[in-house]
Amino acid sequence: MKKTIKVIDEERGIIQCTSLDERWYSVPSKDPNTGLPTYEYYPSSSWIAGYYHKGKGFENYLKQHGEDADMILIEAGLRGSHVHQAVEMIIAGEVIESDTPIFNGQTGKEEELTTDEWEVIKTFVDWNNEMKPTYLLSERTVISKKYKYGGTLDAVVKIGEKTYLIDFKTSKAIYPSHRIQLASYKEALMEEKPKADGINLAILQIGYRLNKKGWKFTEIEDKFDLFLNTYAIWKEENPNSKPRQIDLPIKLGISNPLVIKKVETPEPKIDPGEPQLVADPIDDTRPKKTAQKSKSEAKQPNKLTKPHATKGI
Repeated sequence: MKKTIKVIDEERGIIQCTSLDERWYSVPSKDPNTGLPTYEYYPSSSWIAGYYHKGKGFENYLKQHGEDADMILIEAGLRGSHVHQAVEMIIAGEVIESDTPIFNGQTGKEEELTTDEWEVIKTFVDWNNEMKPTYLLSERTVISKKYKYGGTLDAVVKIGEKTYLIDFKTSKAIYPSHRIQLASYKEALMEEKPKADGINLAILQIGYRLNKKGWKFTEIEDKFDLFLNTYAIWKEENPNSKPRQIDLPIKLGISNPLVIKKVETPEPKIDPGEPQLVADPIDDTRPKKTAQKSKSEAKQPNKLTKPHATKGI
């Protein structure tokens, strides 16, 4: 039931709404009939791209892990989210530390990076120091009003004479859904910046354990036509889809609960003439038994015990 709503682009008024299985981009608009301000909702390209078949390798992976597969995917998504946030901060010029707080979208709390996440982030820094890219855009939200979808690209950089739209991935493999998602970013960016037509596409895998560098940079062919085909499947599976709005009460209860009568145990009556147990002020765990003294005893002085004589050695 966890839903995250955050302002992605305050200047353009774009809001991102994410739940466990959906992501929407809310964009300011006007009602064509009344002229009143309203919002249009665009599904995210990553959500749409997820409808593309990932291949037999991914299916075998899910079968291999059985019931644990869903939890593994959730944990992998959370790991990727933490790494992306840290990389975004580094690109913006921040110097992060191992205990730098990172927002957890599932719990709504900030957490420290894990050792594994820290190692992955280091491989990004290694790539940056070797390739020396010039950053042109970072974490830019792009909206395609022509095709009605939105997305947030990771970075646009210039390396040498080439300009790349890069997607950062923490996965071991590059799936077709990754390729068409990247193509959708470029198409949406071209609506805003027509010169983006000449941009190259690339995926940077960080935390890549299959080579010594720990990262892999792969140029990707533009497959926007496959994205549109996948979008058609998404529309078929989600007809008239809009962000789910469910009215739920903030408190739950019933008017006819089981009533359990509480039986009160009366306190025992104490006879003043009976001996009573009182707590020893030195040791509360050893109660003493005292009795009332007679008048004659009360008048007698307390008896002192004579100490034993100690013989000299």
